[in-house]
Amino acid sequence: MRRLLFLVVPIIFLVSALPGHGASLGGGSPEIKAALNYFKSSQQDDGGFGPGGITEWVMMAIAASGQDPREWKKNGLSPMDHLRKQAVTDNPYDWIRMTLALSSIGENPRRFNEQDYVQKIKNNYQEGQFGDPSSLRDDYWAVLALTAAGEGTSDQVRSSVKFILKNQNTDGSWSASTTGIESCADNTAAALIALISAGQDTRSKAIELALGYLEKSQQSDGGFPYLFMPSNAASDCWAILALWAAGKDPADWQSNGNNPVSHLLGLQQPDGSFNWASDVTNSPLLMTAYAIPSLLGKPYPIAQSRSSQVTIDVRIEGEKNNLLYTHVTLGSSKISDDKGHLHQSPFPTALSAVTSAFEKAGIPNVIEDSSRTLYVKGLGSESNGWQYRVNDRLPMIPAHDYPLKSGDEVVWFFDYHGCKSPLRIRADRLAVWTGEEILFRVEHFNDTNDQWCPARDAIVVVGNSSYPVAGGQVTITFREKGTYCVYAEKSGAIRSIKRTITVAEQRPVKVWLRIEDNGRLFWKGYVSFCDLDAKDLHGQRQTIRRPVLLGALEAAAKLGALRYKMIQTAEGLILVSVNDLAEDNQGGSWWYQVNGKNIFEDVDEYLLKDGDNVVFYRNRHPKDGDKNQAH
Repeated sequence: MRRLLFLVVPIIFLVSALPGHGASLGGGSPEIKAALNYFKSSQQDDGGFGPGGITEWVMMAIAASGQDPREWKKNGLSPMDHLRKQAVTDNPYDWIRMTLALSSIGENPRRFNEQDYVQKIKNNYQEGQFGDPSSLRDDYWAVLALTAAGEGTSDQVRSSVKFILKNQNTDGSWSASTTGIESCADNTAAALIALISAGQDTRSKAIELALGYLEKSQQSDGGFPYLFMPSNAASDCWAILALWAAGKDPADWQSNGNNPVSHLLGLQQPDGSFNWASDVTNSPLLMTAYAIPSLLGKPYPIAQSRSSQVTIDVRIEGEKNNLLYTHVTLGSSKISDDKGHLHQSPFPTALSAVTSAFEKAGIPNVIEDSSRTLYVKGLGSESNGWQYRVNDRLPMIPAHDYPLKSGDEVVWFFDYHGCKSPLRIRADRLAVWTGEEILFRVEHFNDTNDQWCPARDAIVVVGNSSYPVAGGQVTITFREKGTYCVYAEKSGAIRSIKRTITVAEQRPVKVWLRIEDNGRLFWKGYVSFCDLDAKDLHGQRQTIRRPVLLGALEAAAKLGALRYKMIQTAEGLILVSVNDLAEDNQGGSWWYQVNGKNIFEDVDEYLLKDGDNVVFYRNRHPKDGDKNQAH
């Protein structure tokens, strides 16, 4: 099953014009307003729009419309609050989405949640390409993300561009992989957009051949299909954005009196959302997120927002305890001192960051105006002896003169002498089963050589227990379920950020499983399992210690009920076939439903729970609102 949340069954965007006109829609057009209102009605209580990448795509759409998603709040929380709570994964597509979304609003993807997503993407480069050597999709997206982060001329991007060009098919198309699988308008358009974003000449032979392929792929309804599936919103979006990126007007691409823009607009619903196809409602939030940049004529990567606001992480470490860890969004600086005088600055500063953070938390602070500068006299119940660092470094200028940019982390710490260096703690996992171990690495920042070094004589604090760190690391076994707060501290150092570790009790889930091929029942029955432990097509063991969707198939296979094949790729585990029935133009693709709802998360990511009703079915397109009860 493909990844709809990243690039799947047509993941596309659309640049477009009104039918019969050669101009993209404006942000104030009725169609765009309706789509944005649909987003507002869909925002969740945590500020986001859903897991698995949906929030990032919506943020890019909002940014493309000229608005700042950091200002979209529900219950006081914005999409940025949602992103800050997401666990860091080893999935390159997650790093790419984060880089694209953060770059679109001027945030720094090199410093977000203590992660350098740009470097993560670059570390996934090997032998002239990104990720899986047989995959092309990871190269399209890596090129787009690195271009968004200002790395479009890097050696890695240049080599990846050559790799993409080398693997263009003779008919001008591109596929999902070097094997030629999934040669279609979607992948061809994604390759076009990536190449052009990295500086490929739109007059080159490769681009002209690709445009010729897209022209032949266009359907009589004006839209674009995905393989054997009908014209759909996602494929329309990809193709339209590719046309705009290549300097073409999508409205000029007429077929039987229709064009891709008119077809896409025909899929918009009264609530402002977009259907996947005329008779299929699938992931309307994603379809709408793809459609907005397309209709606005803004190909990915979305250009950086011009907002004057910056988002800053602020941490306050007192003498004995952490007083505060939060983030604030700032513009120009306004600070009142202890005498009631107002001090203003046209930019956010290290001082305004700490005062804003305490005001946000309702904690008192005292700023004193001396004859030479403003300084922090008191934070919370502690007074005098306050110092600050920005991005781990100790600045040599007053805090009210230090300008901040998005992504900066400001740490204020209690230190009479100003010589404390920061600690950081890293865990190899943030969630485990009872009885499992976690390896923690503790480092301190060395101001002399400007590097992180293994910390000696530090301790790791877990709840009420302390563990000494030997050689900069310690392994801790978590034997009881629960949520644990973990941090590192050391005499004469600034304690680390607190990490949250989740320990769950491993127990099997029981689900009802049904397998169908184009309506024909293969097998049904209950299966119980708690993890996935099986070998893929290459004989490599794949172990996932969670009840993921693919685990249900493995449980059925152990009962002798069916056979299935999977393969590990850069995009995760992919279901290849069930009972030797693979995806093809006649039978269609393998899709999944849980409790009557189509699931577009990967089979190795979606978690099942007790009592779920699971259906694996092969069909030419996903079922629309199928409420099939497998019992």
